Amino acid sequence: MKLRLPVESLLLPLILFWGLKLISGSKILILHPLYSGSHVLTLRNVAESLAARGHSIHIVRWKDAHVFPAESNDNISTTTLAMDNSNGRYHFLTKEKRAAFQVSFRREQ
Repeated sequence: MKLRLPVESLLLPLILFWGLKLISGSKILILHPLYSGSHVLTLRNVAESLAARGHSIHIVRWKDAHVFPAESNDNISTTTLAMDNSNGRYHFLTKEKRAAFQVSFRREQ
Protein backbone atom coordinates (compact mmCIF):
# COMPACT_ATOMS: atom_id res chain seq x y z
CA MET A 1 0.00 0.00 0.00
CA LYS A 2 1.40 3.36 -1.07
CA LEU A 3 0.97 6.43 1.07
CA ARG A 4 -0.34 9.36 -0.99
CA LEU A 5 -0.44 12.85 0.43
CA PRO A 6 -2.82 15.44 -0.95
CA VAL A 7 -1.12 18.20 -2.96
CA GLU A 8 -2.50 20.84 -0.58
CA SER A 9 -0.62 19.36 2.37
CA LEU A 10 2.65 19.78 0.46
CA LEU A 11 1.93 23.29 -0.82
CA LEU A 12 0.88 24.84 2.48
CA PRO A 13 4.29 24.50 4.21
CA LEU A 14 6.01 25.76 1.06
CA ILE A 15 3.71 28.81 0.83
CA LEU A 16 4.19 29.58 4.53
CA PHE A 17 7.97 29.28 4.19
CA TRP A 18 8.14 31.68 1.22
CA GLY A 19 5.63 34.04 2.84
CA LEU A 20 7.76 34.33 5.97
CA LYS A 21 10.86 34.97 3.87
CA LEU A 22 9.08 37.80 2.04
CA ILE A 23 7.85 39.62 5.14
CA SER A 24 10.99 39.42 7.24
CA GLY A 25 13.40 42.35 6.99
CA SER A 26 17.12 42.68 7.47
CA LYS A 27 19.18 45.27 9.29
CA ILE A 28 21.28 47.12 6.71
CA LEU A 29 24.10 49.61 7.30
CA ILE A 30 24.85 52.20 4.60
CA LEU A 31 28.26 53.88 4.89
CA HIS A 32 28.80 57.03 2.84
CA PRO A 33 32.19 57.76 1.30
CA LEU A 34 33.98 60.93 2.41
CA TYR A 35 31.68 63.73 1.31
CA SER A 36 29.96 63.85 -2.06
CA GLY A 37 26.54 65.50 -2.44
CA SER A 38 25.32 63.12 -5.12
CA HIS A 39 26.08 60.14 -2.88
CA VAL A 40 23.85 61.57 -0.16
CA LEU A 41 20.84 61.74 -2.48
CA THR A 42 21.50 58.45 -4.26
CA LEU A 43 22.08 56.42 -1.11
CA ARG A 44 19.06 58.04 0.52
CA ASN A 45 16.89 56.76 -2.35
CA VAL A 46 18.41 53.30 -1.89
CA ALA A 47 17.61 53.44 1.84
CA GLU A 48 14.02 54.51 1.21
CA SER A 49 13.51 51.68 -1.29
CA LEU A 50 14.91 49.10 1.13
CA ALA A 51 12.87 50.49 4.04
CA ALA A 52 9.73 50.26 1.92
CA ARG A 53 10.46 46.53 1.62
CA GLY A 54 10.56 46.16 5.42
CA HIS A 55 14.28 46.46 6.08
CA SER A 56 15.70 48.47 8.98
CA ILE A 57 18.33 50.91 7.65
CA HIS A 58 21.04 52.80 9.50
CA ILE A 59 22.96 55.45 7.54
CA VAL A 60 26.37 56.78 8.57
CA ARG A 61 27.34 59.93 6.68
CA TRP A 62 29.41 63.09 7.00
CA LYS A 63 27.89 66.42 8.02
CA ASP A 64 27.56 68.83 5.12
CA ALA A 65 26.36 72.39 4.56
CA HIS A 66 23.31 71.32 2.54
CA VAL A 67 19.95 71.04 4.24
CA PHE A 68 18.10 67.83 3.45
CA PRO A 69 14.52 67.10 4.56
CA ALA A 70 14.29 65.01 7.72
CA GLU A 71 13.77 61.27 7.38
CA SER A 72 10.08 60.45 7.47
CA ASN A 73 10.46 56.66 7.67
CA ASP A 74 10.67 54.99 11.09
CA ASN A 75 12.81 52.21 9.55
CA ILE A 76 15.62 54.66 8.69
CA SER A 77 18.03 56.14 11.24
CA THR A 78 21.08 58.32 10.60
CA THR A 79 24.37 59.03 12.35
CA THR A 80 26.10 62.19 11.14
CA LEU A 81 29.87 62.42 11.59
CA ALA A 82 31.75 65.72 11.82
CA MET A 83 35.37 66.86 12.10
CA ASP A 84 36.83 69.60 14.29
CA ASN A 85 37.82 72.51 12.02
CA SER A 86 37.60 75.31 14.58
CA ASN A 87 41.08 76.49 13.50
CA GLY A 88 40.02 76.73 9.83
CA ARG A 89 42.79 74.43 8.62
CA TYR A 90 40.66 72.73 5.97
CA HIS A 91 39.16 75.06 3.35
CA PHE A 92 36.51 72.52 2.30
CA LEU A 93 34.98 72.47 5.82
CA THR A 94 33.07 75.14 7.68
CA LYS A 95 35.08 76.80 10.46
CA GLU A 96 33.52 75.32 13.58
CA LYS A 97 33.90 72.54 16.16
CA ARG A 98 31.52 70.19 14.32
CA ALA A 99 32.44 71.27 10.81
CA ALA A 100 30.36 70.51 7.73
CA PHE A 101 31.65 69.80 4.25
CA GLN A 102 30.96 72.65 1.85
CA VAL A 103 31.63 72.51 -1.85
CA SER A 104 33.30 75.67 -3.10
CA PHE A 105 33.08 76.47 -6.79
CA ARG A 106 35.72 79.17 -6.68
CA ARG A 107 39.23 78.30 -7.69
CA GLU A 108 41.85 78.21 -4.93
CA GLN A 109 45.08 80.06 -5.83
